[in-house]
Amino acid sequence: MDSATPGKPSPLPDMADMFFMVVLLFLISLLPNYVFSDGSSGWHLATGSYIIDKGAIPYHDFLSYTFAGKPWIVLYWLFDVFMAAADNFGGLNGVALLISTIIATLFLLLFERCRKLGCHVFATFFFCLIAAIASTVHWLARPLVATFIGVFVFSTTLEDFHRRQITTMRLVVTLAITSLIWANCHPGFVTGFAMISIYLIVAAVASFVAQEDNRADARHEVKGLLLALSAALFTSFINPYGIALHQNILGYLAPSRLVHSVDEYMSPVFHGGLQSNCLELLFFLPVIGLALRRVRVSVPQLLLCLAFAHLALSEVRNVPLFAIVVLPFIGELFSGKIMSVDLATIDKSALWQKLAAKWDTIGEQSDAAEIRCKMHLLPLFSVLVLAVAAANGGKLFGSTFMDSGFDSQRLPVQSLNYIRDNKLPAAEGFNHVNWGGYLYYKLGMPVFIDDRASFFGTDFYYGYGTVVSLYPGWQNYFDEHHINWIIFAKHTPLDERLRNDPKWKLCAEDTAADVFVRRGSNLDNTHSK
Repeated sequence: MDSATPGKPSPLPDMADMFFMVVLLFLISLLPNYVFSDGSSGWHLATGSYIIDKGAIPYHDFLSYTFAGKPWIVLYWLFDVFMAAADNFGGLNGVALLISTIIATLFLLLFERCRKLGCHVFATFFFCLIAAIASTVHWLARPLVATFIGVFVFSTTLEDFHRRQITTMRLVVTLAITSLIWANCHPGFVTGFAMISIYLIVAAVASFVAQEDNRADARHEVKGLLLALSAALFTSFINPYGIALHQNILGYLAPSRLVHSVDEYMSPVFHGGLQSNCLELLFFLPVIGLALRRVRVSVPQLLLCLAFAHLALSEVRNVPLFAIVVLPFIGELFSGKIMSVDLATIDKSALWQKLAAKWDTIGEQSDAAEIRCKMHLLPLFSVLVLAVAAANGGKLFGSTFMDSGFDSQRLPVQSLNYIRDNKLPAAEGFNHVNWGGYLYYKLGMPVFIDDRASFFGTDFYYGYGTVVSLYPGWQNYFDEHHINWIIFAKHTPLDERLRNDPKWKLCAEDTAADVFVRRGSNLDNTHSK
């Protein structure tokens, strides 16, 4: 460390800054295409570009030709604009930088939260690493990232108010502003109301059953939480669609076999693998911490962790949200000098006591250093350098600093050239559901289907499922919808059948997809592969 005196700010990085860099470099350098593993990013970028170009929010669909003009509530319009603005600034490198910076900053704040609660610096790094690995399951360039932020702000603010560390005014203003932004970025904002309700119910119960001295505090908490809930609800109605937004979300949240057939809405699979093992640790660490400490915990925080644990077990897309909520809880359970000993009574022959003393000494030194190292210059400088590189096509000083884009192993990066070069008509095409947004983003043409399941509806999705599963009548489906060309994922049942079907000709392919054209149609003017 530098020679700065206690209390004097230091420009040097602390461990939170270093963890920020671990996450940022993982997403930008080690796996530069990771955030673009999902084709849904395409229609979010296309929607944001539409809003920026036209200066208006769409109220009717323009992404598909099958439902063109159908009323459509864009639940994510504001985050789509942020993504499109980043795309305009630095292309997909700019989008990757935006998403990566948000995620890295979130974990920097979680790291600092655990340290503030008294967790040892090495333990904090380990816990954050476990949470980060488990969370990578949904580190994607999609608006769910906005819900990551919303859940963090709501959970930490509510807990601070419960502990009397912030005023009612700050609680209300923070949650109201967060709800306003969140409601225009992602439908997950309704989760915030449930989070407030958990704290409200606990406070209400305490106002009746707590000891007389504590009832006044509990009633004060109830009033503050009621104000916060009212304010958050009110600001959520400040959106382009008004109450129609909330009505649409209620319909979206209704139980549906259609939604739950999508991978990200399925339960996590615990059959080995680093991500699933880390998720298991996130479940076991609170149990271990409670057994070790046997201290009084925050009841609403515990209930919140249990609620998000249920969500994580229900749908894999909720795993990052569980990690965000449970990480500070784990940090506090493992806080303090759990391994501490009286240095004056150390048995010099006892290795474990020496290690324990060293552990505590390192923690105390880290605590003293981190008080001064809060300027976060390393993260700021790194993001600035990468932003300059993104604006310059990923290059800086003649070297490539960034090269992010859609994953060619998962998406039809090369085969789109055939569709573009041969000007295949949009209204005669059939595509993989998860590639719809990507096709529109790259080609600017409306598609047969994309992954907006609630928009297209159950009947249409089941019709699509009939084809991809090769159920009886699947071939007639193409005739009914006048399909003359198909782009679909390799090594799927439909792809294998089309390769051997004399009615269809394989005209282009890449590592992810095959493009077929109907023989005898007006598009059949090329040679087979």
